[in-house]
Parts: sequence; structure tokens; C-alpha cells
Amino acid sequence: MRKIRILTCLVILIMVAPLLFSHYIRPAAAAPVFTVDLDANSISQTDTAVQSSFTTTKSIRVGAIINATGTDTIPNIFGWQIQINYDPTVFVLQGDPAVSSTYPDGADNTMKLGAQITAGTVNWAAKVASNQAFASFTTPVPGRILVFFTLQTPSPVTLSARTLLANINFELLSKPASPTSLTVSSILFVDPSGAPLPQTIIPGILNLNTSTLSTDPKIKFIDANTNNGVWDPGEIVVYDANNNGMRDNGDFLISQTAFLPLNPVLVSDPKLKFVDTNANGHWDPGEAVAYDSNADNTFNSGDIAIAAGAVVTITNDPPHASFTTTKNSAYVFSFNSTSTDSDGTIANPAGYYWDFGDGTFDRATTGPSISNHDYSTNCTPTCPNGASLGAYFTVTLRVVDNGGATGSARASDGTEIINNQPSHTSQTIAVSVGPVAGFTHAPTVPSLGDAVTFDASSSTDDASITSYSWSFGDGSPNATSVTTTHAYAAGGLYTVKLAVVDNLGNVSSTTQTIIVATPLSLQITGPTAAETGTTVTLNLSASSATPGGSVATLKVDWGDGKIDTLSGTSTTATHTYSTAGNYNVTVTATDNYGKSTVKTQTLAITAPAPQQPAFPIWALIAIPIVAIVAAGILLLRRRRKPATQQSQ
Repeated sequence: MRKIRILTCLVILIMVAPLLFSHYIRPAAAAPVFTVDLDANSISQTDTAVQSSFTTTKSIRVGAIINATGTDTIPNIFGWQIQINYDPTVFVLQGDPAVSSTYPDGADNTMKLGAQITAGTVNWAAKVASNQAFASFTTPVPGRILVFFTLQTPSPVTLSARTLLANINFELLSKPASPTSLTVSSILFVDPSGAPLPQTIIPGILNLNTSTLSTDPKIKFIDANTNNGVWDPGEIVVYDANNNGMRDNGDFLISQTAFLPLNPVLVSDPKLKFVDTNANGHWDPGEAVAYDSNADNTFNSGDIAIAAGAVVTITNDPPHASFTTTKNSAYVFSFNSTSTDSDGTIANPAGYYWDFGDGTFDRATTGPSISNHDYSTNCTPTCPNGASLGAYFTVTLRVVDNGGATGSARASDGTEIINNQPSHTSQTIAVSVGPVAGFTHAPTVPSLGDAVTFDASSSTDDASITSYSWSFGDGSPNATSVTTTHAYAAGGLYTVKLAVVDNLGNVSSTTQTIIVATPLSLQITGPTAAETGTTVTLNLSASSATPGGSVATLKVDWGDGKIDTLSGTSTTATHTYSTAGNYNVTVTATDNYGKSTVKTQTLAITAPAPQQPAFPIWALIAIPIVAIVAAGILLLRRRRKPATQQSQ
């Protein structure tokens, strides 16, 4: 919708087709001539008193006033435009700080429309506020502001009294050596069809009468009137900065009331002259331009004002704001003004206006030095303006000198104003503890070829970590994700580094030493065969080449259900088998990191061979029998002997 409105304004306000390359025909001589005068000290939206010259020590608001009367009215107005020209080395377009601003110490509107309610005037501001009209301004180049207004209802308006069209605020950039001029040009009033009104409306000449006119060959025009070689009212006047006879970049449009053709030829007319306000011998933006009809080098009867306005004398160089910042801790900062004023003073504390960017302020209270501004105190859980810690904050300082010169640092919505006005400045600071890099890895002690997982999700920041960089210590390319995997081709110690960067540019890094385990060395020597009932002895030799590694245990599985767990320093293991057979003896060496090496050896266990007896079996049987027989014979003999003795 806004684009449509702007397009409508441009269609209405920038000269329509009847003016293209054609002479603007003035009404009959008897018709009244209306002027748009510049008021160099416009104090309100209803001020119609014209001060064509003004002396100031600070910003000025310049009004454009049209001199309609009850006798000489301007009917059928549907839209208008004016251009105010100024010296961009002296002024910058910007509203001053205002109490009425929606943001504390925010800028007032740069342009304000007239708001008169007296008979014969039009309250332009009210019509815009009620959506009956649209108005805005453009600044196509420094030194020129084009203000335009158009109704959005079909009913035109009539002016029958002096009426303020609009006023514009100009802040000081510097103190020029001589007075400076502001002029109005490119004046255009149109009817509902978009055609220019028939009335003659020219720049006011209050400040031109009897002025000396100077020649600058670079003041030229576009000869749209059938190339007659003479400037005619309504033709575009241009300052040909590079004097190449063509309208191109760098040239200045002094007066434009027609569409500008592409790459037009610029024509010289020796009667196009200017008022050399600063006496430097050439035209400068803002200086009046006129057509010296009688070529007498003086503006008088019969001459035509092309760009005319007001003269301003500036008697004060504005103060220059600057400050230093000290970061005391993550959230605490101190600020110290180093501002200067070349021709005056900055009152302490009344001349210092701080905005800390967190929704808190120090306006003419503490003065040039702010100690220990604690963002964490103001911003827990969030700042008054909705911001959060772990972010950039823009700190602004505005200073005011004893002449009242200053420059707005913040717009009405609180955003920073960036221009070349010297009385305000800013610094952007990162209010953050910064990131703290941290990571884990698994397994804790990997073996050769293991996929090691590295995880940086334990890294912390009150801002936002935006990048990760891993260095694995083995010359391999860096990884850049939050988690990553990596395998090492050789055992040993490796220094792994993680670096993280947050959205504020803060960097943190940390390192960990990774042990990559080398397999244990394990040797087994001993018999490969034995008999049941005999003791089998194995000789063991185990060692670790891993940094910090040692053999913790030796486990021997004899294969028959018997398992011996020995200390890592054991050098032998013994076992007796009771059953013949083939057994796989497995020896497992485990180090202090839990890494193991296994070796297996086969043992053949057999029963002992049968042994021959010392006597034959029959002898072993016969001996007891013979003994028994002998014993029996002996007993029989003993019984017979007494019987014989009795018979005798």
C-alpha cells in the first residue's frame, strides 16, 4: 500500500507529460504571483512569520510558507512539492531530541507538516493523520530534500491565507566561516488531474532584492523549449559539477519542475547567476539562483528567482562526542567521555546523555564518567527493552554544549542514528561471558583403529555458539561439527583441541590428551605334551607399550574348567591334569586400561605307560601257598612228637 501511495505522489508531483520538453506558459501579467518563502526560524507547525535571515548557535527548523490571501487565493490544490537546498557540509537533515518522542531522548520528526486551523489555511498534518492524504520526503543527494504531499480523496483544497506547508529540522555539522544559505526551488502545485495549477508560484525573493548576482559557468539548464538556447521559466536548472555539458552523477539539481530526460545536454545561459553568500567565487548548495533578465548583476525588477530562500549565520561549532569503554568483567563496563568543544563548554553533568542499549539511561545525571554499569543487574532475566545477555549492545553518548548545539543519537523507535553529526557517537559492545569449550570422548582409551566419538555439546555460552573446530593431533584434517568421529592409525599420546566461536565473535578452546592403546605383548613357552598326574609349567612374559600402561592380570584357562587369575607380573603358571586329552590353554593378558591380548596353546595330556611286576604272578600266588603248606607241615610234626614220647 505504501509503495502505491508513493508511486501516486511521484506521478502527481513530478511534472506530467505536458511539461516534458515544453515551456511552462505563465498566465497573463495581471495575474497575481505567489511566493514560497523560507522561514529560517520556524518555531511551530503554525508559524507563518518569515525570518529570511537568522543567527543561531544550534539546530534550526526551516519552514516553507506560501503567501495566499483572501483576495489572491489558490484553488483546486490536490498536491504539491517543494525542494529545499542547503550546504551538506554545514547541515544534516535530522530532528532534534524531543521530550515528545516515544523513545526516551529519541529524535523528533525531521519533517513536520503545517497544522494550522485558522480560516483559509489547510491542516496538512491532520489530513495525513486521518488517512485523507499522504506526505513524505526524499533526499536523493546530500544538500537537497524534496518534500511532497498529495490528497487521497477526490476533493481538492483552496488556500486563502498564509499557510505553512512544512518545516524541516537541520542539525549543525560545523561552523562555517561565513553565512550559509538555504533556498527553495522545484515548486509545483497540481490539480486532481495531476496538471500544474495555472497560478505563478515562485521562490520568495525577500532575501534577493538588490542582491549582487555572480556568474558561475557551471550553472546550466536543460533547453526543453525547442532548443531556443535561452533559459525559460520552468526549465530544469543543474549545476554541472564536472563541466562536461551532460547531466550525470555528481551534478546538482538546483530546480526541477519537469521529468528529467535521460542523459540530457546541458546548455549555458550567461544570465543564470547566483548569490555568492560565502564569497568563495562559485555556487554552493543552498545559495540563491536567479535569472538576471537585464544582465545588470543585481536582482531587481524583472529578474526571476529560480532558487531563493534564507541566510543563516552560525556562531557556534557543535561539540564533538567521543568516549572510551572498559570491560571490567563479563557483564560490567565503565564508560568515560573524551568529548570536546572547540569554542565552548559541555556542562557537567547537564551536557551528557548516555543510553546503554539495555533500556536504561543516564540523562544529564552522572556526567562524563559512568563507572561499573552492570548489565546483569538490569537484564536478569531480560533487559528493560527486551534484550538478553549474551548479545551486542549499542551504547550511545549525546553531548550538548553551552550554545545548545547537539545531535540526536537515537530515533523515535530507539534505533541508533548513524550520520556525520559530531555531537553524538556510539560503540557496540559484546556483553557476554563468552563460550566455554568442553568435550567428551568415547571410548576413554581407544585402541588402534577404533572409531572415537568426540562430543562438544558440553560447551556452554550465554550467547550462541556458531562454529566448532576439532584438531586431532595426528595431522589429519580438522572437523567442524558438534560431534564427530575419528580413528587413529598408531598408538600413543595425542593432544586433541576443540575451538568454539559464538555469534559475538568470542573464542574459547580447550585440549585433552588422548591415549591410544597399543596391543599388549604376550609370550607363552612350555611343554606341548604331558601325562596325567604330572605338573605342567608354562612360562609367561607380558608387557605394555601404551603410555602409562601396565599388565594388570594374567588369566590362564587350562581348558579343563580350571581358570587361574594371576598378577600381571607373574612369570609362570602351573597345573596338573587328571584326565588325558587335548586341551586348549588360553592365556589372557589385561592391562590397567582394560585392554587385553589373548594367546592359545594346545597341550596333549596322556596316561602313564603300564609297569612290569618284580616277580611273576604265579610266584606271587605260590609263595603264600607254600608258606601255608609249610606252616601246616610244621604243625603236624609238632603233634606227632609228643605221641611218640608217650609210647616209650
